[in-house]
Amino acid sequence: MVSEVEKSIKVLSERYRGRLRLSNCYDYDNQGNKIPFLEFAGACCPICGRDHYCMINAKGTRVICTKVPNDGKRRLNGWVYEINGEKPIAFNEKVAAKQRPKTNQQAPAQTIDMLYRIVLSMRPLSAKHRQDLLDRGLSAERIDNYAGHPGFGSFLTDSTYWKKKQYHDMQLGFNKAENDEVVFKSRWNYLFQHLNLAEDSWKGVPGFYLKESQIRTYNKQGEKVVSKGAAPYFGNKTEGLMVPYYNEKNQMVGFQVRVDHIGTQVKVLRYPDKKYWVEIEADGDTNEYTVRVSGPGFDPEEGTVIEQGHFNDGEEITVNFEMGLQKVTFEIKKGGKYFWISSANKKEGASWTTPVQVAYNPKITQLEADDPVLKRYIEKPKAVWLTEGGLKALVAADNLAKNFSEEELNVYGRDVLAVAGVSSYRKFFDKLKALHVSSVTTAYDMDFKNNPQVKENYKSLIRELLKQGYKVRIAYWSKEKGLDDALVNKSEFRFKDIK
Repeated sequence: MVSEVEKSIKVLSERYRGRLRLSNCYDYDNQGNKIPFLEFAGACCPICGRDHYCMINAKGTRVICTKVPNDGKRRLNGWVYEINGEKPIAFNEKVAAKQRPKTNQQAPAQTIDMLYRIVLSMRPLSAKHRQDLLDRGLSAERIDNYAGHPGFGSFLTDSTYWKKKQYHDMQLGFNKAENDEVVFKSRWNYLFQHLNLAEDSWKGVPGFYLKESQIRTYNKQGEKVVSKGAAPYFGNKTEGLMVPYYNEKNQMVGFQVRVDHIGTQVKVLRYPDKKYWVEIEADGDTNEYTVRVSGPGFDPEEGTVIEQGHFNDGEEITVNFEMGLQKVTFEIKKGGKYFWISSANKKEGASWTTPVQVAYNPKITQLEADDPVLKRYIEKPKAVWLTEGGLKALVAADNLAKNFSEEELNVYGRDVLAVAGVSSYRKFFDKLKALHVSSVTTAYDMDFKNNPQVKENYKSLIRELLKQGYKVRIAYWSKEKGLDDALVNKSEFRFKDIK
């Protein structure tokens, strides 16, 4: 059943010409009921026209714009606008048309896999990320070889390579011609030419888009010249470990990035007097925060630090200053550890559907898409494990045989399927049919009992599995939270058949 929030997202996405995504922030109506805020992630803010940073509540009645100030209070690092209140805002159709980029239909899996193999060759795994994977219990063989290519990579942006003076690793560059014209170049153009591929091979592959850039140079007369251009580019601003998602043919169809640095979102619940300006900095890696104040009696430029400390995710914190006469109350929420590399809202980007991770056992991961052994294995009736998290599934599949006998693997499964989030459980079913699965072992994190949302999604998954005729059992283990850690640490498992 489609929820009211999902209906609102659909309606508002059409109204504002693009994608909106659920945030972890809430608005409140006159009765004190919670209304989730939706982030503009391709759709256009009706106040400033940008396709990111701003938010709208799920009722469509209030926008928080982070660019255009007004006389009202700042909230969530932006200014509040009432859409159907005292200050109605008309949606700017011209801005929407300008902001909405042209996108391409998603390319076939074979093309995506080919381009992603090239990506991994360009973005090799860093020593730190490699050690992180070994520490998680993934074998060196699986890290270095998955269906004939490196299993993982490390994504860094061009700005990082520029700072490190590793210009040869940058995706974009430029040449200056004799007539003072600047020609923008992409490393991808060179690679496609070198590999005898079409120049537009990147179109339709999630993560690739046409990146616009500009550079300031000087002509022969010493005059400053601004040159603009565009070239193919892969990735986004999020740096970290690249985790591939595979389909049933061992083809890469998506990338998640496990971020190197966790972001934070500060929500101010109570402001001091308007003559004071409060800035709150939060570090998601160390859980440390700093509060600075500008205004009468404080540093007018950088602000004065009035408090530093540690925060817990979602904790409400109150800081008093000016002899206790002023106070600011806020909460800090940490961002996600994983982000999809997507270009669905970029110029010449690709449409996008969140994939299911198909993590085969080590014998099958060696096979490429056209291998007849893999084709026969797909057609064979089988049992599989179901969990949440693409990297977790890869680690688990690599360690199942170290915990169970051949007979037990025949019953519980040798392979692991995973969705990126527990609410995406419906995506399992098409893959179960494609793999001719007859029996499933569900293995969600052991804290599901304490999380109402996860618990409800888990129940819905099991009900639907039974309804569709699958044999279902639930796996339980002690101590460790996730299936991967439980297998790596050889926890004691127990199983419950569900009827």
